[in-house]
Amino acid sequence: MKVSSKMATDTVLPPARKMLVLESAWEIENLIGLLLDKASSDEWDLEHEQAMILRGLGTRIQDLSRVVMSAMSDEVATIEELQIKVFGTRFKPSSVAMAPQ
Repeated sequence: MKVSSKMATDTVLPPARKMLVLESAWEIENLIGLLLDKASSDEWDLEHEQAMILRGLGTRIQDLSRVVMSAMSDEVATIEELQIKVFGTRFKPSSVAMAPQ
């Protein structure tokens, strides 16, 4: 993923845009929560492998949604903590071209 120099600079989002991002991430998390509940129940006739795949993908999407919400609204969450949640390790500049933090 390459980030343009314009995007790499600090960006201030207008409050309405920030709320749109947060509301979207919140809705994604809730939809995934419903999916995870269904995948873990007997309501759907899923094979074990199918349920595992849905739970794995759903959990990852939910984690990413939480990173979006934290990045947008949690001033205590550090960039390094969020990078670990996304990349599984601290951000590696060689893998993604971004401006220094």
